[in-house]
Amino acid sequence: MQIDICDDLEAFDGLKANWDRVYCADPEAHFFLSHVWMKEWFREIKVGWFVLAAKPLSAREYVAFFPLRIRTKPGRTGGFFTEVAMAGNRFCDYTGFICTPGLQAEAIAAFARAIKTMNWARVHLECVRVAEQNLNRLLKGFPARHFEITRKSAYDAEADIDNGICPFVDLPADWASYLALLSANSRQKLKRLLRKVESSDDMAITHTDTGTLERDLDAMMELWRLKWEPKKKHRAPVIDQNIRAMLRRAHRTGNLFLPVLWSNNRPVGVLASLIDWQKRYLLFLVGARDTAFRTPQPGLVLHAHSIRYAIEAKLTRYDFLRGNEPYKYSFGASERKIASIIVESRSKTRRSHVLDRRSIPDAFKHVQKLHADGKFKDADLGYRQILSIDPGHKSALFGFGASRLIQNDPAAAEEAFRALLALSDTSQRGWTGLAKALAAQNRKNEAEAAVRRAETLAIEQDTRRLCRCQVSVKEANGAFSNALVPNLLRFTN
Repeated sequence: MQIDICDDLEAFDGLKANWDRVYCADPEAHFFLSHVWMKEWFREIKVGWFVLAAKPLSAREYVAFFPLRIRTKPGRTGGFFTEVAMAGNRFCDYTGFICTPGLQAEAIAAFARAIKTMNWARVHLECVRVAEQNLNRLLKGFPARHFEITRKSAYDAEADIDNGICPFVDLPADWASYLALLSANSRQKLKRLLRKVESSDDMAITHTDTGTLERDLDAMMELWRLKWEPKKKHRAPVIDQNIRAMLRRAHRTGNLFLPVLWSNNRPVGVLASLIDWQKRYLLFLVGARDTAFRTPQPGLVLHAHSIRYAIEAKLTRYDFLRGNEPYKYSFGASERKIASIIVESRSKTRRSHVLDRRSIPDAFKHVQKLHADGKFKDADLGYRQILSIDPGHKSALFGFGASRLIQNDPAAAEEAFRALLALSDTSQRGWTGLAKALAAQNRKNEAEAAVRRAETLAIEQDTRRLCRCQVSVKEANGAFSNALVPNLLRFTN
């Protein structure tokens, strides 16, 4: 089985027809692995993602896809390491891979072999929703003598909820048949709640469209913040922003269902669900309600309304996603489990400091933050690690030199600045840094020569900048009055 890597959005877009065929054929596939969802998500995260694509050597089309991403993590003893994570980690309820039935064993083994060849210290398989047999096939590729495999619990003790359990309802062909599946008490309750809303002059349920999207998102997030902001605290604004972005993407692609319950023109409950038109599933993603509004219960009303909508739209499953909250079972839900697993190398060296080349941009951002915060020893470890992989990283060379100067190590600083200038002898900041390093070693003549070189480069850069400015003014001639142009020209001269 051949494995190719796709990490370009245009190339990924070109895989759509092939991807859709595999997605529709795989009974385990879910919306968070659909091409429409992954494309929007890849566009959002921009960098770090990649897809393993598997096909038999003689085949033209791929038979399996595994979306992943590279993340950079701080090491236990300083420096950084690379983590291979699921592409949708932490921003979707399920992750996994898709595969054409009958080819799982060979494709999954090839996935494991491909992952093992990459530079990483840890693989984080979070919220994986695949058949247990297929998950075991993947883990078999990481033998215990070389790798430590840890299964993580998703149980939230404070809320007494297991987020590794995912309730769902398989929907019959009509509403009456669905109600017949429920207990007598649940059946009567849902009918009563919906009847109360629909017969009321003060209450109504609306569905979001393009004209009401922002209004309805504002209503939902305001209700959400009233309940969750005290608990989420500083994370609340980020969560708010992420939810809005996710739902806007879903609306843009035609995959959002968002009913709002109103009472006296005031929103008292909102549910946001995703519509998987290929699998014909409705997935409840997030909701919010006015906790002071008691009757009828907004959450129950909107779930009942959403299930009825799904049945009328010929959808076949209502998925409550993660969490075994008791109310979900009153709708006749069954359950399935997802897994979160960490695979780590047993090699202590690899476990702490293995950094993939693709992680360098992210690692450098972390190092810059350490440097700015005055944590120079930690920053130096990061600079050295980056330079061990990419000796020509100019910004890391300059940063390391500046850090060593601050720490009174001018000899090491000089070495870093000279390495930078060997790559680019027109670097003004490189010559300025070298001058400081030489002066700190009392090498006055060499320092003065370096200063003169930096000044020459500065003059040349100013001259080029001035010429560009004059050209811009001349090009802008027609955009300004004749009275203003002479003043602009005098300013540039």
